Amino acid sequence: MGFKRRKRKELTPNQVLKAVSTAILELESIYLDTGTANSEKIRAINALSTLGNTFARISETADLETRILALESNEK
Repeated sequence: MGFKRRKRKELTPNQVLKAVSTAILELESIYLDTGTANSEKIRAINALSTLGNTFARISETADLETRILALESNEK
């Protein structure tokens, strides 16, 4: 017997940026903590790298969305 996953409401690029920013800060605290094991620090740094790339792509998308909306509103 399987279960159905509830669909999440789609997030705007700015909402995703905020969530990614929060995750980046959390990961940063993990790798800066002197009590964290080296293996955990390596995983945190790897995740930071991935999130950094995600943040850059989403930032570009949010910027393009803003520009498109401005152009569309100028046409009206």
